[in-house]
Amino acid sequence: MSTTEQQAEAQPVVAETPEAAAPETTTEEKTNEPVEGGSVAAAAEDALLTNVTPTIFTALSFIAFVLFVIGTPLPWLRSDVTSRQQISLWSYEVETASGNQVTKVADFGCDKMKEYFRGAEAFSIITIFVSAVTVLVGVLTRFRGTSAKPLGTVFAFLTFLSSLVCWGIGVAAYRRDFCNQPTFDQQRFRLYTGAGLFVAGWVLSAVAFAISLKDIKVPKALP
Repeated sequence: MSTTEQQAEAQPVVAETPEAAAPETTTEEKTNEPVEGGSVAAAAEDALLTNVTPTIFTALSFIAFVLFVIGTPLPWLRSDVTSRQQISLWSYEVETASGNQVTKVADFGCDKMKEYFRGAEAFSIITIFVSAVTVLVGVLTRFRGTSAKPLGTVFAFLTFLSSLVCWGIGVAAYRRDFCNQPTFDQQRFRLYTGAGLFVAGWVLSAVAFAISLKDIKVPKALP
């Protein structure tokens, strides 16, 4: 046996092993699809509710308007100490045995008192006007089924503000001494019907303004 053959027999035989299969890697594709459950639930909830803000807003504004219209010409001050005396924004009426004596604001002897009453007259007219517009806006939003914001809110605030100035001037005139004369309070006058109705209208206009800032929803009536 030759040397070459002996070396070949001496070499160990290495068994061929199959290559290990590479582990399969799978990648899961994740899709971020929007979940529509929340929007569907919200839409379903809205379908069962109705916005009653325009209805409440219109009702309050209308009642306030009526109170302003009725309260403005009525007496704001009254005294029954010696004789019945009533003072409205336009006149001063004294009841006597021979009849009623009426003095118009334009005929008041004190210019400062005249200015106060003229100012209250002007703001009462402004209040009635903006209050009427507020009611109109409320009716339109009611039939359109929309929110009272922002137009209704603006006019409700103007109504609230002008009526506040009006009765504020009236109360100031009640407490003020004009031309070195005793105040109406000292003469034992009291705030009367006109002032009370006007202040009540002011309160309702404030509530209407607050309501206009919200969306009040209630369940719809089932058919």
